[in-house]
Amino acid sequence: MWYLFIDETFPIDAHDPEFEQLRELQAVFRRRVQDDAYLFHSLTSREALEVGVLKLRDDLTKLRHGVKQWAAGVAILLVVSIGLGFWLLRGQRQATRELRETKRAMTVMATEMARFREGLTEYPKVEAQVRQSKTEDPAVLQEKVYKELSKKVGIDGNVLRQALPHLAETLKRAPDATSFERANAAYFTKDYPEAESAAVHAAEEAEKAGKSEVVLQALEISGWSATERLQYAGAMQYFRRAEKLIDIQRDPKEWALVQQEVADLLLIKDRTRTQRSC
Repeated sequence: MWYLFIDETFPIDAHDPEFEQLRELQAVFRRRVQDDAYLFHSLTSREALEVGVLKLRDDLTKLRHGVKQWAAGVAILLVVSIGLGFWLLRGQRQATRELRETKRAMTVMATEMARFREGLTEYPKVEAQVRQSKTEDPAVLQEKVYKELSKKVGIDGNVLRQALPHLAETLKRAPDATSFERANAAYFTKDYPEAESAAVHAAEEAEKAGKSEVVLQALEISGWSATERLQYAGAMQYFRRAEKLIDIQRDPKEWALVQQEVADLLLIKDRTRTQRSC
């Protein structure tokens, strides 16, 4: 806002005199505007008035142009802000979707790894069960083992054949692997002395923790490992201890498996005694 002040010397048209009170009010208003530092121009002639008005028109044109530029800048910034907001929202949605997919993939991987570990844990028992079918050909025996193992864990036998050796070697060296896992891994790789030692240790740990099922499985691995090492007396002790942990009513298959191992060891003992007599 600009103020144009008519100076006392400005030529004015003839007019009726104003009331003194009105002139005083006008004077107070003029002083207040001047004291408040508003932008004002003092005019002494009609020509100065015309020039002042024309200058104000030019200033207003510049201001309008500046306002338009400012408005255009604000509009551009607004468009950029909206675009950036959409871009960030889209990026956030994509990141959320990728994170969700990554979590899903990790869950699937964890589930698959758990199934592979289950396959390695089940391997010694499945091999013992297949061996009791009196299969002589090692290749045929292994084929049957992987076929039965595939049914138990729900993974293709060929996939198990490729994955389990690597998993077994990894668990044998893994610092966070349990004694029971190392026992199974050692048995799978036919490292029977290590398998027996780790299984005995696993049985002791499980017994302290009150995990009778793990104790049973560890004793069985100890017995199978001792048998592979031709340590039949030691194997018999492991199976006899395992026998005491089995409830024939609750788990008849497990009881039959251990009884078969005991019977086979007794046959070996009798055969050995007969050979010595001859």
